Amino acid sequence: MQKYLNFLMGIIIIFFTSSCSYIGRGEREYDLSYGEHPRQKIDFYKGTGEYSLVWIHGGGWLEGDKRSTRSKLFFKSFPKEYNIFSINYRLGENTAPGAADDVMCAYKFIEEKIAFEGLSPEKVYVMGASAGGHLALVIGLLNTSERSHQCKSSYTPLSIINIFGITEINKTEQFLTESGEEWNYVNIWMPEDNFKEISDQYSPLYMVTENSPPHYYNTWYRGYICCI
Repeated sequence: MQKYLNFLMGIIIIFFTSSCSYIGRGEREYDLSYGEHPRQKIDFYKGTGEYSLVWIHGGGWLEGDKRSTRSKLFFKSFPKEYNIFSINYRLGENTAPGAADDVMCAYKFIEEKIAFEGLSPEKVYVMGASAGGHLALVIGLLNTSERSHQCKSSYTPLSIINIFGITEINKTEQFLTESGEEWNYVNIWMPEDNFKEISDQYSPLYMVTENSPPHYYNTWYRGYICCI
């Protein structure tokens, strides 16, 4: 367990503080399609080792991109040994749970790509920030739960790194409403007519089982950073 903690702490430190000048991979493949929608694309940055990391951008499920400034800084800083997959997914008002379904299918596509590249599908970490953190949890937890999904994978991540992503959709929406937040991104993303059904189905809090992979949380709440 200690080796997982050390690895995950290293990722967080790199993500927030690294000034390493290494820019990336000699081989890159942009806009690999895992579906028919224009947003259903993946970028692949080939590393020199067997381990892979799947990166999911944030933006409240309403905005963001796999090649955002934060993503590029992250790729620049990350050790060259790792193969990095960066996912785009459907965004926008009343599009839930499209983003969650997309990342599940993207992960299944990545699993096949990893096998094609001669890499190990058992050596994959999943990481995301904000909405991406929520989606990283969906990949890791839904794939190890008894719940069904058309894009369930044969392998599950070694661990999940969630940077301030939410774990319960309905309670987050209530908090944003009660605190008077101007940008209630949850309310914008979720269709009103089946809000509770989607929240129950896609809140990671309800997906945790004894088979869930280790997951690291770095979350901000009322001025505090909490790591679990």
